[in-house]
Amino acid sequence: MRAALVNQAGTGLAFGSITGTYANISPVISGRCFFLTIKNTLDTVCIISLDAGTTDWLFLPPAISVDIPFGAGGVEYSGRVSVKHNGTPPTAGFISVGIIRAA
Repeated sequence: MRAALVNQAGTGLAFGSITGTYANISPVISGRCFFLTIKNTLDTVCIISLDAGTTDWLFLPPAISVDIPFGAGGVEYSGRVSVKHNGTPPTAGFISVGIIRAA
C-alpha cells in the first residue's frame, strides 16, 4: 500500500479570468499523481487540457465537475491542467483543481 501525499496545492480561477486562451489551473504536477479532481461552478462550457494547453482534452459542461482516478487504472499522471472557454466567456463561477499524489 502506498501513502497519499496532499502537499502539492492545486489552484483555480474565477469566471473573469477564463478567456479563449488557455490559463493554467494547476502547478506542474511532477510524477505520481494518482487522483485529480476538477471542481467547476462556471456557467458556460469550458475546455480542459491536461498538457498545459497543447491539446483540448475535455469539453466540460456548466456546473459539472470531474474526478479522475488515475491510480485505479494503474497509471500515474504528470502534467499541468489548463482551462479556456468554448467561445462564450463565463459570467459567474469558479474552477479549481485538487491533486493527490502517491508517496
